[in-house]
Amino acid sequence: MAAATARDNAGGPGVPGASWRASNVTFPTMNGDKVAQLSASTEDG
Repeated sequence: MAAATARDNAGGPGVPGASWRASNVTFPTMNGDKVAQLSASTEDG
């Protein structure tokens, strides 16, 4: 099985122009299955 990685190209779903920092994407194992875990926050304008 190939290692899980985050893609680096644009695409949905999501807000156009938004992106995930690689440091905010992890792939933990839950109940024996590999899952994607995304960490999100907002910035005050």
